Amino acid sequence: MFYKFPLLYIWGLKWIHRSNFVKRYQYISSVVKKGDLVLEPGCGPSILADFLPPGSSYKGFDTNQDFVNYARKKHPGVSSGDVLDFNNYCKVEVVAVCDVLHHLNPKDREKFIQYCYRSAKNLLIICDPGKKTNHRPNLLYPIWMRLTEWSEKDGTNNFRYEHFLTRDQLLKKFNNGFGIIPSSEKRELKEIGDDIVAIFYKSEEIWSDMYKRKSVSAIVPVYNEEKTVSKVIGTLLKNDLIDEVICINDGSTDTTIDVLNQYKGKVEIVDFRNNYGKGYALSVGIKKAKGEVVAFIDADLTNLSDEHIKELLTPILTDKARGVVGYPSSIKGNLLNPLSSFAGERAYYKKDLISHLEEIAKTRFGVEVFLNRLYNNKDIKKIPLKGLKGLFKHQKRNPSNTMIEYHHEVLEIIREFVKQAS
Repeated sequence: MFYKFPLLYIWGLKWIHRSNFVKRYQYISSVVKKGDLVLEPGCGPSILADFLPPGSSYKGFDTNQDFVNYARKKHPGVSSGDVLDFNNYCKVEVVAVCDVLHHLNPKDREKFIQYCYRSAKNLLIICDPGKKTNHRPNLLYPIWMRLTEWSEKDGTNNFRYEHFLTRDQLLKKFNNGFGIIPSSEKRELKEIGDDIVAIFYKSEEIWSDMYKRKSVSAIVPVYNEEKTVSKVIGTLLKNDLIDEVICINDGSTDTTIDVLNQYKGKVEIVDFRNNYGKGYALSVGIKKAKGEVVAFIDADLTNLSDEHIKELLTPILTDKARGVVGYPSSIKGNLLNPLSSFAGERAYYKKDLISHLEEIAKTRFGVEVFLNRLYNNKDIKKIPLKGLKGLFKHQKRNPSNTMIEYHHEVLEIIREFVKQAS
């Protein structure tokens, strides 16, 4: 039934994936560039085509004629064709595959991957769900198995429940390239809900072009962060996307400057005797930055990782946004943090900020409010940084100092709100 009516199929996917429905297509499209031709074997109703960036082109084929007829109304590049017939393939920059692997038996799956890999000049992208566990639900297992098989039959395949890879099996297949894609080729994996998205880069040049087209300066404002700043700096220095690290010691009264001095020669250190506030520290960092992109990273983070940095920078490095705000998000979900607009992890083009340095310097702890007002919502992406954690003030200061700092920060944020609204 789902494979007979395209709109019902699309509704079903949205219900199954919920908020991850859009996220998976956005993630796939984030690596597609202007001028790329994208081929989608087993395209279904061509949902992916609606998310591709302007300037890219799309072709797709599927054996389901109802889906093909529906997709053709918006995308003339869609045609009828079997994913196991190599005559339906052509050389393109990007081959993208969504929800096809689990419809194929293992032998046909290898043939399919080979056809896709041979057709992709730059990128091969595969998105497929993985079963969470192999445990059989005892007496209910036969019913569950038959129900799953029934729901996955599209009228042309012979889906079997045992062909559905578990999460661990799918990750293993992606990591070894299904025995077809050379291990020397770079790949990245991302889990979005139950889906796993694998991106295979067919050359080092494509990888470098995708993620290192712009230089990045990481700016770290620091005030009494002796407990955490070393870990933050160490992570930034080891990250391939960061070209420069600038630390602004904003009048710290603990041993922060001693910690920073351990990195002399590796990071640029600016040491203030007095505390001028976060806005002033960032303005000095922006002025000194050599990178095309400036990334603001808080010094009190306890588990900053390469994945967090990549998530933060990818939208701006791939021209998907003029600015990025990365907010802490629970591992269990991507619910929007109510304080996301005040998040300190951000990335902007330096050239967009350079004319506003004087204003930024005056904002103190209202700098996030100022930056939010500086950009239109359509130019900014808010990115959940899963599991990112930092110390709260009461974990870093004594109670009396904590209340005083909170009081000053709240007043400065309110003052900046009023200023921007007037």
